[in-house]
Amino acid sequence: MPYLGFTLRDHATGDRLVAAREGDLTVLVPRRPSALPPLVESPRSSVRLGDPRLFFRTAKNPHADILVLDMPPGVFAVEIRARGYLPRRARVRAPRRAPIGVRLHRDVTYPFASGDTVILGAVVSASGAPLAGARVELIDPDPKVPRYRVPLNARGQFAVCAPAKRKDSEVTLKVSHPSGFVLTTVPTVQIHRINAAPLTTVP
Repeated sequence: MPYLGFTLRDHATGDRLVAAREGDLTVLVPRRPSALPPLVESPRSSVRLGDPRLFFRTAKNPHADILVLDMPPGVFAVEIRARGYLPRRARVRAPRRAPIGVRLHRDVTYPFASGDTVILGAVVSASGAPLAGARVELIDPDPKVPRYRVPLNARGQFAVCAPAKRKDSEVTLKVSHPSGFVLTTVPTVQIHRINAAPLTTVP
């Protein structure tokens, strides 16, 4: 039967994501085509927007890809959730001949290991409210370290994972937002540690 398939990987490392327990990885595809207006909950109905009956069934193949089964041809909204990662939303066309590769960014709630090199921080507006719709880019003095780019979560927080960083140093974070960008300096980032960046304020 026609289906959609997704191969989920960690954005920083490229490692395949595999659910350790039920609910760790979820792919939600509403049965209602995205061309139609979204559903709204009615107080007179017992059906809620999270009701499993509103979504296509999913399964896993031997490679741990997540498959969305028995889909008619069309364009559908997809939401991908993984524990400790930022959710990903997109519109995709079904069916597909092969799984779609999706890389997910770690959230600040991710259970980082002791050997991870991580920079945690937050971005706010001039009023102090959490900023949305911005991205944070790591600029390391070592040109061999990639410019890791990560989005903010709904609370304006970010987690930059830098597995390629090999020595302690000062780094710069470039926060790009709709009106331009702001540069923030982190005086010392230690490898294999969780580092805190200064609060970044976007005027």
